[in-house]
Amino acid sequence: MSSPYHSNWEDFIQCEYMDMSSSFSAGAMYSTVDVLYKWDQALYSEKLVSKTTMDLALQSNVFNYGFPDDHTTVIMLTNYDFVPVFKLTESLTGIRFGEQISVPPRPQSYTLDERIYSNYMGTYEGYGCKATVARNEDQLFFVWNDEAVIPFYPISETTLHHTWHDV
Repeated sequence: MSSPYHSNWEDFIQCEYMDMSSSFSAGAMYSTVDVLYKWDQALYSEKLVSKTTMDLALQSNVFNYGFPDDHTTVIMLTNYDFVPVFKLTESLTGIRFGEQISVPPRPQSYTLDERIYSNYMGTYEGYGCKATVARNEDQLFFVWNDEAVIPFYPISETTLHHTWHDV
């Protein structure tokens, strides 16, 4: 089993141990590529669900949560929180179906007027979360829930971009 890590400033911090007996839904689970592939293949064999249920699951819907009916499976596992899993799996799927894939350029930094940035500085709380916007010399960052330090840079007067992640 790989240890999970999250990015914190310039370091990788090992995440806390999570008791897997309390996991629910799609979050906080661990597996192997082989086991996930066996699970996927079992879905098509009627060992887990009936054909009627699978047909229903494979239908297109407004949530784009159905599955392709050609048995294509893309499995990507990571133990780092900053890997853009959704974008990578979407690109791999696109390659599989012959789509043109390109890597978008990183947004250019915007010179933010000091007065505007100083208006953003402070602590924001709500919905059980807390974010503190601060700076260390020229590096802008915010601290999420007094734990994760997230560096960012401005790309406009009202938009900030993560220094490492594509968000």
